[in-house]
Amino acid sequence: MKIPVYLLCKMAQRSEKKRADREKKVGRYYTLVFLFSVILWALKFARDLYHKKLPYTKLGYFWRVSLILLGYSFSLYSIFSNLKLGLEFSLSNDLFIVTTAATLLSVFFDFAYKLFLTVPLYGIYKGSVSFYKWATTPSPQVPQTPQNQEPKKRIKYRTVRGGSPKDSKEMDFSENDNLLESESLLTSTENQVSNSDLDTSGSSNTQSVYDTREKGNELFSKGDIDGAIEKWSNSINSLSYILNKSKSETNSVTEESLNEYTKMYVALCSNLSLAFLKKEDFAMCKQYCHYVLMYDEKNLKAHLRIVQADIKLKNFDNALSNCEKGLSLNPEDKELKGLKTVINDLLKKQKKVDALFARKVFKKIEPDPRTEPDPFEELKKSKFYRFNHMILMMYYRLYLITKFGWDCFKKAVLLSFSYYSKLSSSLRRFFDKYKED
Repeated sequence: MKIPVYLLCKMAQRSEKKRADREKKVGRYYTLVFLFSVILWALKFARDLYHKKLPYTKLGYFWRVSLILLGYSFSLYSIFSNLKLGLEFSLSNDLFIVTTAATLLSVFFDFAYKLFLTVPLYGIYKGSVSFYKWATTPSPQVPQTPQNQEPKKRIKYRTVRGGSPKDSKEMDFSENDNLLESESLLTSTENQVSNSDLDTSGSSNTQSVYDTREKGNELFSKGDIDGAIEKWSNSINSLSYILNKSKSETNSVTEESLNEYTKMYVALCSNLSLAFLKKEDFAMCKQYCHYVLMYDEKNLKAHLRIVQADIKLKNFDNALSNCEKGLSLNPEDKELKGLKTVINDLLKKQKKVDALFARKVFKKIEPDPRTEPDPFEELKKSKFYRFNHMILMMYYRLYLITKFGWDCFKKAVLLSFSYYSKLSSSLRRFFDKYKED
């Protein structure tokens, strides 16, 4: 069942609106925390500068200021960039937390700057884990190609002429791992008379293969995809028989003819993969692309069509691996690079859709009947409750932030000023006199 285009557009607009709201809300929190910690730290620095009690040299202040500014610059830039793209930012969030903790604690303790040592230590940890995985991962197996594959077992088939076993002759075929190709070989042998009747010089059979191929090309250009598939399949059956016959010990096929047959086989498989892609038979398209890659590992069209078929089948992980395999063999191809970008975007959207679907499924799960129902469940669903609860939570958070900020400001700034101590002593004397009177 296909989803209408207007629904897809509507879903995309909703997801974009949610992303923008999240960016605005989360970004506001990070900005407030950043401003609060930096202002508090700057006030402490201004106090030391005003009283000329700078405990460090210029170099000491320079590297302390550099650590804080660089930590906030890198973390905030990465956080806001990922919020704009709708991505996760766990590492940037960790760096922001470390920088904020060091900034606030440095108002009271100088050794708080040593918290920045966790950043290189974490980098060393991640690097050692990556090196360990690289060292313990076995090397990938070399894919079997026609040049390095092991010799295959040979299975002997027997064709009967005139229904008499005496007139039968043995035929030699190579065992094939692919079921479809083996079936095509067997059907092709049924249409042949015997080995002795096959002209391997290429005069009659080769010409018929050429003619059938050209007819298939004409039908495909006219839009008759089924007719083209039929013609090309007949040509492949004949070529498969010839190629398998050439592997026998008693064959008269020259090396030049064998190369020509192989090139024609690859071209026909490539044509069939395109035809099945047009017919939206993506599984058959992938099979014929694999046939092409068995003989021509760097065939760009085969890699492109496999990736396109995987995208249509929504096998995005397979599409990404096949795309990277194609890029390793054709690193400068722009189409594969573009497909890789499309696949990454589709994977991100699929993860979001899966998360949303899972959330909705969990919401629809009925509670355990053995548990007592919540008497305030209906009240919690009302707009009145949610609105008041939101206001209450905002007030509570604002109260905690204000209280914490005032305590830090009082300890860092007010208690250190001389006029504050004089004012407090004069007030104390005034109240003492008032009590005596």
